Amino acid sequence: MSVPLSSIRKRLILLTLLASFCGSCGYPDKNSRPELYLAAASDLVRTLPELCQDFHRQTGTVCRISFGSSGILAQQIQHGAPFAVFLSADRQYVQQLAGAGKVTGQRRVYARGQLAIWSRDLPVTTLNDLATPQVTRIAMANPTHAPYGRAARQALERAGLWTKLQPKVVFAETIRHSMEMAESGNVEVAFTAASLLVPDQGHSFLVPSALYDPLDQEAAVVQSGPDAERFLDYLGSEPAKQILTKFGFLLPK
Repeated sequence: MSVPLSSIRKRLILLTLLASFCGSCGYPDKNSRPELYLAAASDLVRTLPELCQDFHRQTGTVCRISFGSSGILAQQIQHGAPFAVFLSADRQYVQQLAGAGKVTGQRRVYARGQLAIWSRDLPVTTLNDLATPQVTRIAMANPTHAPYGRAARQALERAGLWTKLQPKVVFAETIRHSMEMAESGNVEVAFTAASLLVPDQGHSFLVPSALYDPLDQEAAVVQSGPDAERFLDYLGSEPAKQILTKFGFLLPK
């Protein structure tokens, strides 16, 4: 009996997810329980491990994190991926999951992301610098499934530069991948998140926020449980706010 391709795809997605869960938060005892599985946008790569360490100190719960683009993670949750909490880089994907009945607990807007430009070697300071001959390739996350990629395209369109710069654009899978392309020298410049910038490394500037829609980060419980709800509460706490601002996020209005 043949198996529908859609079923095969769903199984492959779930197998990939189970293989990609990571316990990279640096806990002294990786076998401690209970565990909380988080799906998180890539702009949280530097921030979320520290949040999880603090949460672990307070509750004893260990976070297992899978990073990716918000749109792809939302698709995986739609197909039954075993995450308890989804941390999206914008509100759109949480709203879509809520509309599909996949949000089973509380939701919280916990931060606002900031779009940035980063270059390893070129001292770029404005969007107009991207039009110079020295810049031949510009990386950005794919706008179809990555909120920061969508924001990057909006910024170039509203600055009147998209048509001119589109031939230089190279799409990355995630905002972190975009940064990696610039770190390796495969592109000269990358659109990235302020939360991924490392002080005193390369050249960077913040894209004016008026040029793109707000990147309000929203988290949601997608598999109900006390630890998931507790983590959402933690994101609104003062210790969590201090960590978020330390890594370049703005607090929600």
